[in-house]
Amino acid sequence: ESFFWRWHNQGRGMCSTIEAIYYAAHEMMMTGRWEAVDKNNLKHLLWLFGHQRARIREKLPKGTDAPDSVEGKEWQRGLKKQKGTSRQLRHKADALRLEEKKRQKDERLKASRKSNTTLS
Repeated sequence: ESFFWRWHNQGRGMCSTIEAIYYAAHEMMMTGRWEAVDKNNLKHLLWLFGHQRARIREKLPKGTDAPDSVEGKEWQRGLKKQKGTSRQLRHKADALRLEEKKRQKDERLKASRKSNTTLS
C-alpha cells in the first residue's frame, strides 16, 4: 500500500510514482549493474514527499481523513467514480436527447429536400 496520497482505481497495493522510482532504482542497484550506492541515498528521494505528507497531516482539520490513509484514498476514489453516478446518468440522458434532436433535424432536412425535388 502506498504511503502517499496518490489513489488508484486499480485496487490496493499500487504505489505512487516516486515510490516506483525508488523501488526501480533499488532493484537496479541490487543487480550490480550500478556502482554500489548507499541505500540511504535512495531514501533521500523520498524525503521531500515525506516532509510534504507530514505538513499536510499537521494542517488537516480534526476529524478529517488524511489523503494518504485508506479512508482518504477511498474518499478520493468516490469523487472520481463515474459509472452509475447521477452525473453519468445525466450525461447519458443528455446524449440521448441530443441524438433524438439530430435525428428529427435530419428527418426535416430529408423531407424538405424531397418536397423541393417534387416541386421541380
